Amino acid sequence: MNLYLTTPLVVYNNADSLQTQLEKIMTQKYMTMFHQAQWTSYYDYLRTGYPNYPLKAGVAAPFRFRYPQSEYSYNSNNLKAALAAQYGGSDNINSKPWWLQ
Repeated sequence: MNLYLTTPLVVYNNADSLQTQLEKIMTQKYMTMFHQAQWTSYYDYLRTGYPNYPLKAGVAAPFRFRYPQSEYSYNSNNLKAALAAQYGGSDNINSKPWWLQ
């Protein structure tokens, strides 16, 4: 354990840049929470850019998920109102939710 805590990827240094400090914190959080809360790391990535997911060049991670077909089938009036209020009427995965704007 002590050897792990002394590796450069883990050692926290106040003299590092804020980006480096944030990357180390978010990467450690991801490693800790991977099996408990997978969505948390995805939302952290959207907010901070960390952990550094290996995305294909030119492909961005989606900001949100589309509403399921059941919403279109059984709740279309409210769905359309929500999409209009939040995303200009479009159910696009690249539209930013309010909490990322």
